[in-house]
Amino acid sequence: MEARHQYGHAIRLGFGLCIALVMLWASLAQAQGDPDRILYRINAGGPRIDSVDRGPDWLPDDGFYSGGTRIVTGRTIRGLDSSVPSTTPRAVFETERFNPPDTPDMVYEFDFDNDRDRDQPKVLRFYMMNGFRGTSEPGERVFDVEVNGNVALRDVDLSDRFGHQIGGMLSVRVRGGQDIRIVFKRRIQAPLVNAIEILAVDDQEPPPVSHVLYRVNAGGPRIESIDDGPDWLSDEGFFSGGTRIVTGRTIRGLDSSVPSTTTRAVFETERFNPPDTPDMVYTFNVPRDTVVDVKLHMMNGFRGTSEPGERVFDVEINGDLVLEDVDLSREFGHQIGGMRSVRVRSDDRHLRIVFKRRIQAPLINAIEIAEADDDEGPPIVDINPRRSLIETNTTVTEGFNLRHILQRIAENSGLTSNPVRHYQQLIDAYNSRVVTPGAQACTGTLNGFPLECDRLEGEQLNTIDNWFVIALVNRLDLAPANGDHCGQQRIILANNTDIGNGRMFIIIEAQIPNPNRSCGVEGCRAIADFWAELSEIGSPQERQRRLLAAFLDGEASLLENGFGPFMSADLLGPSGGQIRTNNFNSDPWTLREFSIEHNGRNMRVVPAPVADSPHGQLWDDTSRIFARRPQCRDSILDAIADLMTDNPSRMSFPVDVSCRDAESPNDGSQDYRAHLSNGRVDGFRSEIVARIQELDPDSRLTPEDIANRAQFTESCIGCHEEAIGKDLGNGVDAPFSLGFVHVDEFFDEDCGDGTDCFVISLALEEVFLPHRKTVIERFLAAPRTCRSATGVASGLTLGGQSVRIQH
Repeated sequence: MEARHQYGHAIRLGFGLCIALVMLWASLAQAQGDPDRILYRINAGGPRIDSVDRGPDWLPDDGFYSGGTRIVTGRTIRGLDSSVPSTTPRAVFETERFNPPDTPDMVYEFDFDNDRDRDQPKVLRFYMMNGFRGTSEPGERVFDVEVNGNVALRDVDLSDRFGHQIGGMLSVRVRGGQDIRIVFKRRIQAPLVNAIEILAVDDQEPPPVSHVLYRVNAGGPRIESIDDGPDWLSDEGFFSGGTRIVTGRTIRGLDSSVPSTTTRAVFETERFNPPDTPDMVYTFNVPRDTVVDVKLHMMNGFRGTSEPGERVFDVEINGDLVLEDVDLSREFGHQIGGMRSVRVRSDDRHLRIVFKRRIQAPLINAIEIAEADDDEGPPIVDINPRRSLIETNTTVTEGFNLRHILQRIAENSGLTSNPVRHYQQLIDAYNSRVVTPGAQACTGTLNGFPLECDRLEGEQLNTIDNWFVIALVNRLDLAPANGDHCGQQRIILANNTDIGNGRMFIIIEAQIPNPNRSCGVEGCRAIADFWAELSEIGSPQERQRRLLAAFLDGEASLLENGFGPFMSADLLGPSGGQIRTNNFNSDPWTLREFSIEHNGRNMRVVPAPVADSPHGQLWDDTSRIFARRPQCRDSILDAIADLMTDNPSRMSFPVDVSCRDAESPNDGSQDYRAHLSNGRVDGFRSEIVARIQELDPDSRLTPEDIANRAQFTESCIGCHEEAIGKDLGNGVDAPFSLGFVHVDEFFDEDCGDGTDCFVISLALEEVFLPHRKTVIERFLAAPRTCRSATGVASGLTLGGQSVRIQH
């Protein structure tokens, strides 16, 4: 027994009066409100390890364990999960004690010499890491942990929760008044532990779950809690609408988002909302003006929706969209329980949670509602979209000019600056005979598709100083969810020189690299913070100063986090980013694309196919081009999956480079529905029908809906003009532009603060910006933790579109 307590036996061992005085001082300090006291630190299977703080060292576990055990030393540690406190030395994960098959359960016992230690509530911290290659995949090692006869941790799966060779920590709070007996119960393979820490907590400190208002087990019976909090009640009396339940779901594992205080059993049942029934609704009474964290526990357990994109739904709370396009199989994996948390304020005396069907049936396994702790949980974030997503304030934008922008694009990549020549290279590309060195003449075709030459835009060679900026745009929502890059930052410029119809636009769209890809999309955090701060700055002059720095010279907070100026030749093609033009000087209106090439010293601007705008005749299986490019047929069929959502902000239609049109003109050539109708009924159209049914057997979308959606979302002319107002199926209509543009240079409107802004379209104001606002606010509210992108789906952006899109 003497080896089993770090402090209580010290006096008995004869250290004398000095030790007694030290113990007396410690007791007095604790009585005056010391922080949590560390009662035990045990290094399982290993030697004593010096502490990295002022607390006790980590002792060998001899005398504490019993049962069938073996040890392993020299484990490889690839990293530590954010759950591991900074006071824990990495070395504890180098050794482990485990419980081999066909041996008695592994047990640890801890006793306490004085009533005070025994009576105080305690927190048990279990440090664990899967270091064995044979159990490196989720589901290959699963075990329970019992504390004093109660299951405290159920179905622990270290590879699933933290990852292979990643050290993590799971904590359990237990009542005082008893010694501690911990039993590791084998389910699949051998239970293990690397270290154990036991802390006594203040009697007056409320348990972490003391503010829980509701715990509801959706579709199932009452379940006892595994902590000091309330039990999980049956959901009778809380739900309404059209619902059904399923019981006995198979659970392969739990995502790391699921708190250790949540019992695995809640994922065994679900309540879902069948098609053609009223929305599923949960209603809870909550005190007025209370900030609460709503934790939605969800798992896809149905084999028919086991693939990403097969079940997608939204969640609204009190009329506000809080979770958009929830896709459980994509986010957590099939049969993996996960949790999404939302912080909201109850303006009334209730919370009304509505599940909105998009593809297949929405579902819920359990709901927990707790009063928010000011120091924990996601903050409530509210950005101003007209400052943090798109800035069109006329005072802000007047500080920019095209000559300076082109100068900095070259200089920021270490290239020779010649703004006039680079501008003229872009303009001369409209002419069949060029006069600008390095310009690429128009030949009548690009990417094998027709391209109109000698348009009036080619007469703009000497108008570089006639351009003015009308918008600065934050497209962080285009960042891939795995953080491969940080989306785009854009500048929109207009020119009203009296040539032809007297109107032309340039949109410079820089793709921003992630300076810390090992942290995943968290590496992009500084960009989100920079734009969010602009919401709080009322002075247009100050916003102008900061945006000039960020786009052209480098802004201090961004530079500190590895981000250079946004405008740089390296970020404008051909491997990412682009320059687009919106052309009105000649009829018909058309949109074109350019990229920057350079040799490390000099750069030039060259034409490029229009990204993700397939040539119209590729939809007509009777056309010659359809037969010549069979890869485009396959590319179109593959891309239909990204059109199945009914959210226009998430629709995308990425196609193979060989299918991209030379330009996107306003002449009906990209009316995909018209081209489809020219084809055979039993040909390409029937293949589209089959693809729709493969993706969603219950879908009511038609091939014509798909063609309209493709034109709206990816054909440039579609989004700007030809597809606006069109029926996209399922009761969705394409939102409206301002007539060929989404930011108008001729008219001003009140920015909402009494200053003047260039007018934006209804599509931006009512559809795209609200969606992007939700995306960026959700990102800002997420924990600020560097987390590897390993296992994060790489196919979608933060905004939920395919990562291959560029619009």
